[in-house]
Formats: sequence, C-alpha cells, structure tokens
Amino acid sequence: MSENGRVRSETIDTYVHEAVDASQLSVAEPEVDLAPQAVPQPTSFGDRNQPVGWRRTFLALQYPNYRLWFLGQLVSLVGTGMQTTAQAFLVFQLTHSTAYLGYVGFAAGVPSWVLMLYGGVVADRVPRRNLLIMTQAAMMVLAFILAALTFLNIVQP
Repeated sequence: MSENGRVRSETIDTYVHEAVDASQLSVAEPEVDLAPQAVPQPTSFGDRNQPVGWRRTFLALQYPNYRLWFLGQLVSLVGTGMQTTAQAFLVFQLTHSTAYLGYVGFAAGVPSWVLMLYGGVVADRVPRRNLLIMTQAAMMVLAFILAALTFLNIVQP
C-alpha cells in the first residue's frame, strides 16, 4: 500500500535476451487494503469558503464582460418582448381579428425558418462581437422605424 492510500501495482521490467517459457514467469498479486476508509461528509456546495445559497447564483456577475453582456441581453429581451406585445396589440386594434394575430405570429417566424442555415454559415465566418452588434443594432433600428410609423399614423388598416 502506498502513502496516498492507493493500491500499488508491481511492474515487471524484464529484458529477455533468450526465449523464456511462460510457465517460468510469475506475477505478484497486488496488495489490497480491505480496511474501512474514512468517507468524507458531503457538503451542499463543497468548500466552506464558497458562497452558499442565492449568492452563488450571481457569482458570474463579478466579471465585467459577463455583466455587460448580461445587462445588454436583458435590455434586448425586454425590448423584444415589448415590441412583440405592441405589434400584437396594434394588429388587433387595427383589424379586430384574432386570425390576423395568428398571421402576424406566423410571419414573424418565417425569416427564422428560411434563413436559419444561412445564418449559421454567417455566424461561423463573422466575428461574434461584430455579429452581435450588427444584429442588435438592426433589431433596434427596425423597432424604432415601426414606432415612428405608428406614432405618425402612417400604419393604417
């Protein structure tokens, strides 16, 4: 038995210069310690120096780049949700038809279905940071255009 508690295996380094009969070779049995070992007690989060509970959830926010990305995504997703809700409300207000709400929802998904494979190729070839900036800026500009058209009463049934 070695000092770290692992089973030590014997290795045979033999340089055979002449033919040896297999019955002449003997292999030593490895030592096995069957004594009970101390089992470490499980802790909820490992080391005592690690934060516990809800504080562990927000550990990643200590990194400035991740915090910036997280807040940007939060603003973007809230804006997208507001835009989707406003579009649905606008369509229903203009048409008073639930069928048109379905059409708008379907039309919103068509570009994803049609451009998904091409988008993957573009995502592989364009630097991620530039791609994120371009797509987020494009979504923001389109949302502002739709808002301006609505406020100027250009959008009509």
